[in-house]
Amino acid sequence: MGLSGRHIETTPLAGALPLNCTPQLDDFERADGAPAVLGSTNLCSNPGFETDLTGWTQYECDEGFARSTSWSNEGSASCYFKSVAPGAGIYPFLKGPMIAVTPGLGYRVSATANILQAGYGADGCWIRLEWRSGSSGENWLCNGSGGAKQSGTGVKADSALYAYDIAPPGATFCQVLFMWLGGSGTVEGYLDSVNV
Repeated sequence: MGLSGRHIETTPLAGALPLNCTPQLDDFERADGAPAVLGSTNLCSNPGFETDLTGWTQYECDEGFARSTSWSNEGSASCYFKSVAPGAGIYPFLKGPMIAVTPGLGYRVSATANILQAGYGADGCWIRLEWRSGSSGENWLCNGSGGAKQSGTGVKADSALYAYDIAPPGATFCQVLFMWLGGSGTVEGYLDSVNV
């Protein structure tokens, strides 16, 4: 199946999706057998933090979470984050605005990050979707599968920092989660160019 955009129109081949929300795109194809066609519209509002942080929330970023013009991948701004010595089991992360979804459709989330400090013994940064239900996404449904962890410092391009997921049954919304996994010490960087 060809993949070249944001969301994929798909139909499950067999049975209901598991509650752990980890279906793979290889398990899906369009009902008419044609290759899936991806949309070209970014579904994420405020993906580049050009004017403020509207729709975004920080967790465990104790030393900073702010719009910044010091670095950007696109446009003139990005989201700066910093957490000093988060410690084992405490993972700094940013959560994006609610995005309306359709169960059974595939979604690709990607972003570009510039990691200035990566802590010690950390697995690295990661991006995924969190699936939600309810008329305004008020109920957590499950976490989607994440993409490959990107370790170390430097720019992590959207060609590496991404994940694909299928909206599970009952999902009405999703949110982007950008996370830092494991390790200790200072974690610091910028997030920009979020696409869903």
